[in-house]
Amino acid sequence: MNAMIHKDVPIGVPGMGGHLMLEFSPSGELQDAMSTQSFIYVCVVSEFNLAELEACLTLRPQHLVLVVSSFSKLAKSCERLQNVLQVRLPDMQIHRPDQMFDRQFGGEDILKLQGWIASALRPCIDAIRADYQQNHSGEPALPLVFNATGGTKAIGMSLLTRMPWDEVHYKGFSVNELQRLALLNNEWVSRGEPYKVIAAAPLEVARLYADKVEQMNIGLHNAERHSTLAQQIWDGLQQQEPGIEALFGWLAEIWSQGRGNPEYNQKRLLLDVPAKLQTPPALGWIERFSALHDGSFAFDGEQLVVPGNKPQKQYKAVQKWIAGDWLEQLTHHWLLEAGVLTTEMARGVVVNPQDGSSSDGNREADLFVHRKGRSFLIEMKTDLPPETQEKSIEQQLESMGDRFGKTTKVLMVGPHFRRNLEQRERWDAFKAKLAINGTHLCDSRETLQKALGLL
Repeated sequence: MNAMIHKDVPIGVPGMGGHLMLEFSPSGELQDAMSTQSFIYVCVVSEFNLAELEACLTLRPQHLVLVVSSFSKLAKSCERLQNVLQVRLPDMQIHRPDQMFDRQFGGEDILKLQGWIASALRPCIDAIRADYQQNHSGEPALPLVFNATGGTKAIGMSLLTRMPWDEVHYKGFSVNELQRLALLNNEWVSRGEPYKVIAAAPLEVARLYADKVEQMNIGLHNAERHSTLAQQIWDGLQQQEPGIEALFGWLAEIWSQGRGNPEYNQKRLLLDVPAKLQTPPALGWIERFSALHDGSFAFDGEQLVVPGNKPQKQYKAVQKWIAGDWLEQLTHHWLLEAGVLTTEMARGVVVNPQDGSSSDGNREADLFVHRKGRSFLIEMKTDLPPETQEKSIEQQLESMGDRFGKTTKVLMVGPHFRRNLEQRERWDAFKAKLAINGTHLCDSRETLQKALGLL
């Protein structure tokens, strides 16, 4: 599109006592302001800055101007956004008008905002353009582009009406593209095809909401044979196959009910195989588990070596995998098969680890997925012990809050979990309660894929 803006045509919105006039772009035409990375991109910082981060990752502007109000939480939000951007886009220059001119604004008073724009934002833009012109004499002024996605209505109204934007961007919550707009004759018009947004990595998203983000050592992973075994475990538990039921019941007596038994507080245990496990199906499962790691789970025909309740290194990894990590790996594998990329998933993500002074500390996501502009926080539960009430599971999910940003929460449960709740006649009520809180309860590959919009 190449429509001309006539500077004698009033563009405005109704205001008290007449019209509030909008400023024209100095470029004069709706030419493509985004044909080069040499442009000034203005974004408003809010508590949730994922849209702004991904817009910058997509467009890679040479200059980013951050509009930050004096709302107390935004200082930390801005710091985290800048930290992520400086790692991913080290050549991009980030500017803070509020700091350059020591001018603050509250974000709710439109008249005061207009004053801040005149005394801080405009001088900042002018300084960037003047510096650019010194090194690029004879070239047109840097285009000015505004991302109008975030911030309060007052900030958006003030910026839209008091700055000469060459282009305005907006990203809706349910779409994964940047709409491109400009004002022409008091009407919003298209600047061209929307930009498909480049997704941030899951750990980058997490770093927008936490000062420190780590990934737990999840031990046994990335081995196809383990994914195959995890699927076999799922199938066996679904069918209530006697061998796997007997073996899991015996291991629970050691690793769960036997936590207070000093005889089990060892690195590994050498135990006689009970009669209930001396069956071909159970011995077949023991043989499969022995392939997880040499020596960590082994049977010599009479005695069985298993990790104790104080395992180390490979013993701990084997114990964790059998006790529940198999479901995490299977869930990860199912999503890979459904088309989710490895780069779109992160397992064992912990925010603010060992931060006992903060309510945000030590929060772990079993599986954090971010794709096509949407984030999913997936928790896994293989079973619900008799002494555990489902209310505690609900509270655990609720406690995650927005610590990973705006997420869709998913609880993926194993066959034992569902069967235990069905026996208590609590499954339907539990599912309904989670749905009220916006959490998807999944108990199959199909329900998992539906929860993530893959079916």
